[in-house]
Amino acid sequence: MALAVAGVLTAASLVMTGQFGKKDRVRYEAEQVVNRLWELRAHSTRGMRNPCMDFPNPTTVRLYRDSSTVPQGFGAGDALIESYTYGNGVLALSITGGTGADHFICFGGRGIAGAAGAPLLLELVRDNTRKTIRLLPATGIAKIL
Repeated sequence: MALAVAGVLTAASLVMTGQFGKKDRVRYEAEQVVNRLWELRAHSTRGMRNPCMDFPNPTTVRLYRDSSTVPQGFGAGDALIESYTYGNGVLALSITGGTGADHFICFGGRGIAGAAGAPLLLELVRDNTRKTIRLLPATGIAKIL
């Protein structure tokens, strides 16, 4: 009887640990995006022109320096800083705000986001677990909601 109870408790703890792991993974990936936004903001405050981030597909975040006078999205001549792929089945469910089809955001002088007139909202999901990242263009501050 004691072994049966121990087996049931072990099985329940494995299920709970698996659910926690999913939530933890989505939060981890959201933190990675926010950290990269802070990195771009830091590049801007140190004088880099047009450090940008875009989302070319539901699993990828791309950081680059837009070589255009007015940022126009990733293209020929732009320097790739980093391309990051979400892990363990996490993907972007929805992206709004930013500029263009890839919802790019670029930082101008002093780390203030440039082109976007509305907050950039990125919703990451894995199974039924979701996290939303909001970037305010007026301040360049990103937050996980």
